[in-house]
Amino acid sequence: MIGRSLRLVKWLAFFGAIPLLTGCGGGDFMPSQQNSLFGNNLTGNYTSSSGLTHTVRSERNGNELRGAYPMVEISFQLPHIEGNPFDFRENDVKATISEPNGSKITLPAFFDGGDLWKVRFTPLMTGRHQVTEVTLNGSPVNAGKMENKTFQVTGKPSDGFIKISTNDPMRFVFDDGKPYYPIGNDLGWGNGKPGYIISILDKMGKSGENWSRIWMCAWDNLNLDWGGDAQGHIGYLRLDVAKRWDHIISTAQRNNIHIQMVLQYHGEYSTTTNPNWNENPWNKKNGGFLSSPEEFFTNPKAIALTEAKFRYIIARWGYSPAIMAWEIFNEVQWTDAISHHDEAEVGAWHKTMADFIRSQDPYHHLVTTSSDLKLPIWEDMDYLQPHEYVADPLATFAAYDAMHLTKPWFMGETGPNGNMSKNDGPWLEQALWGSMMSDSSGAAQFWDWNKVDSQNLYPQYIGATTFMKLSRFPYMNGIKAVPAAVKTESLGVLSFGPGGGWGAEKTTDYTVSPDGTVDGIGEMPSYLQGDYHRALTPYILFHADYVRPGTFSVTLRQAAKAGATLDILVDGQKEAEKVYPEAKQDAEVNDTLQVKVPAGSHDIKLVNTGNDWVVLGGFTLDPYAPAIGALAKASRTEGIFWVYNRGAGDNTTGDLILNDIQPGDYQVHWFNPSTASETKTVPVVVAKDGAMKVSIPAFTRDLSGWFIRK
Repeated sequence: MIGRSLRLVKWLAFFGAIPLLTGCGGGDFMPSQQNSLFGNNLTGNYTSSSGLTHTVRSERNGNELRGAYPMVEISFQLPHIEGNPFDFRENDVKATISEPNGSKITLPAFFDGGDLWKVRFTPLMTGRHQVTEVTLNGSPVNAGKMENKTFQVTGKPSDGFIKISTNDPMRFVFDDGKPYYPIGNDLGWGNGKPGYIISILDKMGKSGENWSRIWMCAWDNLNLDWGGDAQGHIGYLRLDVAKRWDHIISTAQRNNIHIQMVLQYHGEYSTTTNPNWNENPWNKKNGGFLSSPEEFFTNPKAIALTEAKFRYIIARWGYSPAIMAWEIFNEVQWTDAISHHDEAEVGAWHKTMADFIRSQDPYHHLVTTSSDLKLPIWEDMDYLQPHEYVADPLATFAAYDAMHLTKPWFMGETGPNGNMSKNDGPWLEQALWGSMMSDSSGAAQFWDWNKVDSQNLYPQYIGATTFMKLSRFPYMNGIKAVPAAVKTESLGVLSFGPGGGWGAEKTTDYTVSPDGTVDGIGEMPSYLQGDYHRALTPYILFHADYVRPGTFSVTLRQAAKAGATLDILVDGQKEAEKVYPEAKQDAEVNDTLQVKVPAGSHDIKLVNTGNDWVVLGGFTLDPYAPAIGALAKASRTEGIFWVYNRGAGDNTTGDLILNDIQPGDYQVHWFNPSTASETKTVPVVVAKDGAMKVSIPAFTRDLSGWFIRK
């Protein structure tokens, strides 16, 4: 989540917690299985030798194609620890466990207060396990009052952890080979409300969502090394915060939600964008040791303390399949280091941290970060996490598809650019279905969890996740975004918008095709510049061919405080103008300029003759294109599609045409996203020309579907 005037962060505080439930003593367990298509959340009982029964959850395996068994927590006492118990360089505590096949695994332990240390272990096999040794800095020590020194594992395994498929490097799979397609929304922090994160995770789980993203942020008491017990004690971590995270992780796992745990965020080391540098305990002004935010990425002490914190995080929560990945930094492009052109240092830091995490993590979680894709930080990341806030998500997905990325990617944050409206439902609908029809490795993840909850957008997720389960499209091999043509008797309203944000135009000319496609629109910046930065976007020129007389409209979302003036010219003649005078601050606006356009071919030009930028929300040509728009993702024998109404009224119909399909007999299944239900199945024959022609049932808003060869 970035700064500028588009998005503001509210620095809030406090989040309550409930301790994680674990087993104690010696015994065995038999989990009961609750399968789902994209992961199963096993639960079961671990019965101790004392007869106590506690809830446990299924966990991770190794790299083999198999599952894993419920986590076992092993606790013990080490009463004579000296120095910082949170820093493995001073106190490196590990436990070795003997497995039933004679192999041994050594796991990092974590400090949990007083004399108490713990190890959280995910069994990979059934049978008797035993802790054979505890070491401190490589030397054996006597661990007192050990619980679960021996235990018996039985039952059926879960799917395991998430990794990248060896068969398709653009897909995620579980350890047992089942596909994982992430779909959900961000849940950055708890808004200062005790229990808020837990309640939202429960709602997300009920909606079928299987992904989220949560920050270790200071303002919500989720940062391990800021405030509380850690204040004034650099290198010491907060156990009260750790217990909150215990509860978050266990709740996510119970709801079958896999999270990206965001370990660092930009504001900690920024003086300009959502800045927290003045509150940072490592700032020399606060008694720390860093003179500037940039030093975080190069200072040896900062690197060592960050690694120590990461090691603690891995030891305490690395057991859990509820963690999809460690996200080592949120939007590093907004730190002072990047604004001062220290890209190489930031890139080296990312490599150092990725290498360190992989050397310490016995469960081999994925590692990622989030930023624009231009920075030199992605080589050592397992998958890409761009963030985009745009007017037209469909255009943005098309632009990313055109990049032909070679690592898995999906938008870890997305949302409308500027003040779209009080109803984010239509924008989210396009983002969800447009991303599912794109080549991305997961759905676009909506940033604003408050709006999802306050506007009750959960039914949209129910529709999307139900479609995913019924169509089983993550199991379809070789499906890619493909052109989808539609024929309708009437014309509809063509609406689209710029797919980019701030930046330079690659072209100034755009052709609006009769079918509604606009090549290059996904890379059009949403900022139309004035005199101050005119070289970035001098103007925008549309070449349009109207079948009937119609209108052209542009919506405006923001205007710079330095002032701006937008002119619309049709065939060189100015037809409309909007002036934004200078002001004390950038202005959120919601204005529309419209001009009449005669039938035939015309050039429509937008130019900003003022001082500074305006943010373009979108463009509308009415009437212009077929009444139904369509997107599809397919191979030659199977695929999925989504059709949407372009404002042509109720009961719109037409024909959907997909080309290069293997001749033969097919079943086409229609699905209604609004009711989250399959509506009808129809047979379709594809002739030798490879064209699949499907009659679209009458609908009002949108429909989706899938097809498979008989």
